[in-house]
Amino acid sequence: MFARLLAALLALFAKKPDTVAAPLPTHTPTPEPIKRPTGKGAAIGGVATASVLAAIVAFVAPWEGVRTKAYLDIAGVPTICYGHTKGVRMGDTATLEQCDAWLAEEVEEFNRAIRKCITREMTVGQEIGFTDISYNIGIGAFCGSTALKRFNAGDDEGGCEALKMWDKVRVNGQLQRNDWQVKRRAAESALCKKD
Repeated sequence: MFARLLAALLALFAKKPDTVAAPLPTHTPTPEPIKRPTGKGAAIGGVATASVLAAIVAFVAPWEGVRTKAYLDIAGVPTICYGHTKGVRMGDTATLEQCDAWLAEEVEEFNRAIRKCITREMTVGQEIGFTDISYNIGIGAFCGSTALKRFNAGDDEGGCEALKMWDKVRVNGQLQRNDWQVKRRAAESALCKKD
């Protein structure tokens, strides 16, 4: 399953040039390197490399699991594939190829979104952990989280540890601690602390 998913992800992000560009003439000035915005509140922006996105997909997929028929998740939200919820209605079905493509697209979308609220460089482990939690709890929740506030303030350990605070799910309007979320947050936190 993961080999097929990885192949789909790599194919999605692979860019093959149609032609090989001629070398630049020697009189052409070299462009200045792109500088990331710095300072308070300046997001790093962009999106991760294809290899980092592939690692995020490999981390997210087993936690989400894959189902090709729509079901109600623990919070009662119609869901399909690897936690895909956009426009899903009960009775919907999808192929494994559709599921793989949606996961790759959504991981890129969530990764791009977290980079809009992160103001400093991340390790690969931090990027995987932060993207995974945002995929699970939503970008708004992540961008307003204690984990992000601590990380942006320069507290790597505190930011990674604060991921564990998100161990509950809303069921019938009530927050309840969930063993699966406890395990997922512990995995994210451990990976976030690596590198």
